[in-house]
Amino acid sequence: MAITDVKLDAFNHPKMHRLVRTLRPMPRPQVIGHMELFWMLAAVYTDDGDLGVFDDAAIAIGAEWEGEPATFINALLDARFLDRAQDG
Repeated sequence: MAITDVKLDAFNHPKMHRLVRTLRPMPRPQVIGHMELFWMLAAVYTDDGDLGVFDDAAIAIGAEWEGEPATFINALLDARFLDRAQDG
């Protein structure tokens, strides 16, 4: 998929609904904007979408998240947009 492609099915996916609920009272369009930036980070700076090379703060910065990085990362984990790296 090209960087300019929009994930049309993602906006109404159950994962997105869960993320929006988790990040309330943030408006849904703003959550979607953070996700688009998150996906661009993965598309531009990784070969396979594996963000394991970035720490939580770098991911939050890439998504232009202005709050605590842990809030964003935990919401992504809860919605299953992100998985924690497995040791070993």
